[in-house]
Amino acid sequence: MSTFYHCELVTIKRHRVTRRKGKTVHSSRKVCAKAAYNIGGKVTDLTTGKTYNYSSKKDVVMSAIILPPARTIPITRDELWSLVEACERRYDSWLAREVKLALPNFISQDSKQGLALAAARWLSVFLKTPVDVALHRSTGKGKNPLNDHAHLLFPTRAFDDDGFGEKHRNLDNKFTSGEVVKTIRKAMSDLINEFIAKAGFDVRVDHRSNKERGINKAPTKHDGPARRAIKREIDKQIQKTEVKLADDLDRTVFSTANKVMGEINDMHSQVLNLKNNHAGRKNTNANPDKPKLVE
Repeated sequence: MSTFYHCELVTIKRHRVTRRKGKTVHSSRKVCAKAAYNIGGKVTDLTTGKTYNYSSKKDVVMSAIILPPARTIPITRDELWSLVEACERRYDSWLAREVKLALPNFISQDSKQGLALAAARWLSVFLKTPVDVALHRSTGKGKNPLNDHAHLLFPTRAFDDDGFGEKHRNLDNKFTSGEVVKTIRKAMSDLINEFIAKAGFDVRVDHRSNKERGINKAPTKHDGPARRAIKREIDKQIQKTEVKLADDLDRTVFSTANKVMGEINDMHSQVLNLKNNHAGRKNTNANPDKPKLVE
């Protein structure tokens, strides 16, 4: 039995620049929409009154908001992410960050939920901020059945009873963010190993890269929904091409076979004609006409 380790930290930006079909596309994002997607439900942006609804998603097993120790006042999901939208005013603000954590597929569903909640609690204490955690179980057409994972969404600021405080500058700064990310990745791997051990399995995960472990092997790449969709489209196009080539080959073989059969029939007819002519000459030579006597 073996497992792999995937722990990715991404930033949710209000203003996003992407490339589509060779063109630069500018778009905006709402953290309320992201939260609704993660939980497979509804989240309302109280600053605009708009509700984002992803209730059609059927792969969300569990969701919860874990508050940091300094926050003793309860808060709803709508209130939390609406505060973020109101607090981060710049058009290019970094609204939130998210840890995407792959979970071992061989531990029980209860263990996976416990692991996701434990990871959220650790992050809330470490970053002093709320963590909106959701556990996704991959089911359905085109999805990897072994890809159960947790989304850990959290604001970019500390949070207490007075509201939002200072930004997480240690994650903003390129000179310090690397070490912070390593600390988070190590903590997540330690938690995963703890739950694997509790489940009675001998395998372990390692947050370090292959290079750091002295392994001369290219790292694997995580297949997200977009990458899997691209692969499915490539496979579909390859299959269409193979079918077309097979059809073309069949038509070519059939046409060539017909041509060859026609030539064989022509040759057969010529041979029969030659035989008939030859037989006619033999009969003529065997029974020559007798000359008539003239009286």
